[in-house]
Amino acid sequence: MQLNRICLALALTLQSAGPALAGELFELYRQALANDARHAVVKAQQEAVQQSVPMARAGFLPKIALSGGYGRTMLNNQSLGFTGNPLYRDYAFNPENYAAVVVQPVYRQSNFASYSQAEWQVKQADARLDRSLDELKARLTESYLQVLSAAARIDLIEQQKTRYATLQHQAQRAYEAGYGTVTEVAESQSRLDQLYADEATAKAAYNSRLTELRNTIGNPKYVPTSFTIPAFKPTLHLGASLQDWLKMARDNAPALKEQAARVKTAEYEVSKAKAGHLPTLDLRMQYGYERDPSYTSIDNTNQSRSVTLSLNIPLYEGGYTVASTRRAAADLYAARESERGINDDLTVNIEKEHGNVLANGLRIDALQKSVATNELLVKATQKSVTAGIRTNVDVLNAENQLFEARLKLTSSRIDYLQSLVNLRALAGMVHDEELLKVDALMQGNMPQP
Repeated sequence: MQLNRICLALALTLQSAGPALAGELFELYRQALANDARHAVVKAQQEAVQQSVPMARAGFLPKIALSGGYGRTMLNNQSLGFTGNPLYRDYAFNPENYAAVVVQPVYRQSNFASYSQAEWQVKQADARLDRSLDELKARLTESYLQVLSAAARIDLIEQQKTRYATLQHQAQRAYEAGYGTVTEVAESQSRLDQLYADEATAKAAYNSRLTELRNTIGNPKYVPTSFTIPAFKPTLHLGASLQDWLKMARDNAPALKEQAARVKTAEYEVSKAKAGHLPTLDLRMQYGYERDPSYTSIDNTNQSRSVTLSLNIPLYEGGYTVASTRRAAADLYAARESERGINDDLTVNIEKEHGNVLANGLRIDALQKSVATNELLVKATQKSVTAGIRTNVDVLNAENQLFEARLKLTSSRIDYLQSLVNLRALAGMVHDEELLKVDALMQGNMPQP
């Protein structure tokens, strides 16, 4: 309950802020919604499945058919006349017939099962579409955050290159002045060269992840508007226990809803197969008209009207019904076992992502302190070098520790956000405001408790 209140408060805060908080990620989601191929396939499949209900409903409605025929008959007749001479006569007739048939199913158990099955097929497709939306949001968020992470890494490397270049210059001047060592010059140059190599790797990773993001949103020219990851307090997970998340998942997870609907669909498939043993009852109404002239009767017409109640009792169909029932029962068992497996996997993944959110939150707190400590260490080492207590290599080591701490902090912030989105996706709670929250954090606008 506490989590729901927190989420509601955050959502209301974001909604009240209006479009100002609808940042880049949310706009990318709109593009992906229109262009992502995987989601488009699922959406098309859902639209197709929706026709299952009217198709099944047709089994209860009358079937009306019209038929007709029109022909031409040529007859050559030979007979003997009064004089004993043969007489030849040619006749031409135009027979025609028309019929109207109405068949109204009265009782077909398979029709009832088919209709109920169709309803659950629609529910299954709807849940699959919801799952696809959650997966799209999670995929998009991951791709977007990875692009920002790669860009932030490049930015940190650029900053570090400036620092190392300064230190390399100082080492070179000290060596030329006679109070530095060649080791210090070589060490600073080595660190600088390594950064250039790291920069090339980081740029390649950035381009690769940017391409993936562009493919998802369907925009080959997209370039991020932001390349920084602002500092934020990892507090969005507070107020919810693991049991809270598990309960939300059981109530809302599209994967569970989809599989539950698949089980119901399989149950009605068994009912349809068993219906092959049951009788069927149809009402048949027919009207017929036939005109069949001949050389002896020019206007030979018949009209017929009939109403028939037809009962069909299956006795033996070569074992087809028995086999189809067994197959449907096996499919039902598989669907139920799959449901159990999905529930178990969901529990494991919820526990994992919940643990990741908590761990990354603690990791961010620790790394923020580490960055602050290493900043002090760099300043203290620089003063020690001035005092002649430390060497330039010690400054390089301190700068490197600070650089690594900043990289880890950036990575942990990314991991935190991604784990949070993954957790909510698993629980079926990735609403649009979740993307707004990430946008707000990226803009530094998220209210801090």
